[in-house]
Amino acid sequence: MLHTLTKAGNRKKKRVGRGGARGTRSGRGNKGQRSRAGRKIRPALRDELARIPKRRGHNKNRARGVRTKEAVQSVTLQALEKHFKKDEVVTPTTLLKKGVVSRSKGRVPSVKIVVRGDVAKSLNVKKCALSVAAKQKIETAGGTVQ
Repeated sequence: MLHTLTKAGNRKKKRVGRGGARGTRSGRGNKGQRSRAGRKIRPALRDELARIPKRRGHNKNRARGVRTKEAVQSVTLQALEKHFKKDEVVTPTTLLKKGVVSRSKGRVPSVKIVVRGDVAKSLNVKKCALSVAAKQKIETAGGTVQ
């Protein structure tokens, strides 16, 4: 039994382009550079390797490729008045815990406080960007900005 088995890798290689019983195209398919004798096709990898330095830091579409700026979420003074008590510290993490802002790409977002509404409480603002008018309103209410 075992002496009748043949190895799988012991098959003869198909020799194409030899005419004879193979028919019109001799096992080379139809037309084109690959069907010709002495065909020389450049490796596609060579073209890709040449492009790599030019592509560094970019997508295929360069206009949309590099986006290093993180999206900034804006928070109004009206929202601060609603969610925070007097003399509380306002940071991006406290805003996230209170549900005023949402995570961006799984991280604590960058926050900018803008003017819309008024704030009557004194709040301590840290690690947030502020518009000039928002900073003035928070400081006139007795708050601090760092």
